Amino acid sequence: MIRRRQVNNDIEEKILTGLIVSDKVCRDTLKLIRKDTFINPYSHTIARWVADYYRKYKKAPAKHIQDLYNTEKNKLKEEE
Repeated sequence: MIRRRQVNNDIEEKILTGLIVSDKVCRDTLKLIRKDTFINPYSHTIARWVADYYRKYKKAPAKHIQDLYNTEKNKLKEEE
């Protein structure tokens, strides 16, 4: 029997929002994030984009998150 697992995305969404908009959250949190930190695999993808941006510019992407998506979307698999 296959059971569908109920996932509450609220916490993941709040973490991602913090990472996207806050330099402090990036500085304090990115070092703690691992591959299995998020239940939703798309959350990890976004966190990776933010981490790459933060390493390069030493700040959160904020409004540039859309630019990151536009740059990376061609690398995503169709189901992503």
